[in-house]
Amino acid sequence: MSVLSFSHVTFSHTTEPLLSDLSLSVGAGERVCLVGPNGAGKTTLLRLAAGDLSPEYGTITSAVTTATAADTVGELLADATRTDRLLQQRFEALTADLTDDPTGKQAAEYDRVLAEMTARDVWSLAARVETLLAGLGLAGLDHDRAMAALSPGQQGRLTLVALLLTNPEQLVLDEPTNHLDDAARDFLIGFLRDFSGPVLFASHDRDFIERTATSMADLDTAPWEAVALADDARPPTGVHKQAGTYSDFLVTKAIAHQRHLDLHAAQQAEKRSLNRHRREADSAFRKFDPAKVENKITKKFYGDRIAKVTSQRKTADERKLAALEAREIRKPRETLYDFAFPPATHVAPIAVRIRGRVELDLAGGEKLLVNGPNGAGKSTLLRQIAASTSAGFLPQELPADGEPIGEPGKGFLHPKFFDVPVRLLSDGNRRRTQLARLAAQAPDVLIVDEPTNYLDLEAIEGVEKALREWNGTVILATHDRWLIEHFEGRRVELG
Repeated sequence: MSVLSFSHVTFSHTTEPLLSDLSLSVGAGERVCLVGPNGAGKTTLLRLAAGDLSPEYGTITSAVTTATAADTVGELLADATRTDRLLQQRFEALTADLTDDPTGKQAAEYDRVLAEMTARDVWSLAARVETLLAGLGLAGLDHDRAMAALSPGQQGRLTLVALLLTNPEQLVLDEPTNHLDDAARDFLIGFLRDFSGPVLFASHDRDFIERTATSMADLDTAPWEAVALADDARPPTGVHKQAGTYSDFLVTKAIAHQRHLDLHAAQQAEKRSLNRHRREADSAFRKFDPAKVENKITKKFYGDRIAKVTSQRKTADERKLAALEAREIRKPRETLYDFAFPPATHVAPIAVRIRGRVELDLAGGEKLLVNGPNGAGKSTLLRQIAASTSAGFLPQELPADGEPIGEPGKGFLHPKFFDVPVRLLSDGNRRRTQLARLAAQAPDVLIVDEPTNYLDLEAIEGVEKALREWNGTVILATHDRWLIEHFEGRRVELG
């Protein structure tokens, strides 16, 4: 069985290393999800594993294959299955020639080709193609259709089909659930659970991570390093790997983060105490006034004694400071984001009356989830509710205006983006801008459509916490299964 591994890998896009001395191993049957804040290097690590990038230092052991580009659907599928089809053609040729094989060479090759075909399950190739196309929502797709004529979602799903058809030893996937509906997600989860090789992936889909990953690999190593130093354990090398589910990881990471904060605060307090002790020793020496001692011998005795004691105290303090610095814990990463909405000032019941759709009364501060399948009209309903109230509204669509967010972006956006026109920001930062503008309205009611779209895992958790703890009324719709499963409040189902 193959192993996907990184050994002391260093890589940088600039003068500062993005990944430094990173070691990670993904064994057969393991499904490891990369996590970490934006810019931590998740996509870079996946590209290194796929061979799209080369490390500056260290080694990577990888047998990852990638799907190639093609002009038509049929060409893409043919290229993905070329190895299997060539094996099948060779097997048929050998079968026809076995009757004329006096040396037995063709029989030996026949056995080898047969074994490889069996291992690759070439016998069910046609069925595998149809199963994967149907499973990922592409059944009946015209094989003569140009790739350029497909929607971005169809292109993404077809590329995933082609990748899975290559019969890979290892899989490296970046946001694999993008453009997948619930049925396709479930199909992919089942496929990956049955896959026998190593899987390394990154995703913002928490339900997918929870149901798929066997381990988490965290590129935010500072808390884990602090805990390791405190416990005299070996610190992580560029990434911290933890077996278990995403839920397990969240609990353990929260504990590690709190320990990091506490350990750093205790060390800094100790450092201040030692420095204060040194200053007090100097002060004690300066307070000794030789002029007040008449006897020269006594004067010298006390002066030498104070100097010696002061020196000893300073030396002891310096040793303690040096020892402290040798095991000093890095300052915890400061989060600039709290995603807090200002408290609602007029928390009152509201009536929602949309003729032919929904009629309900909400208590002040109540949380409502509008649920239903694709095409049920959730977004339309939210727009209708927003138009009939004075609520703050967060649509699915991203803003594309030229106005920078400015100071109202505090808590939602990094300050370096405050003066950047919104249309020039990344999708994630444009979503943050939307949330910041919504908070600036100081509404009493929030209507939010797909609030977790475009955000990284850390931001998603922050936004959910802010909405959950806000005292105002919230009406939301989402396809985020994790949010749906963990939603605490009232629900209405659209058929």
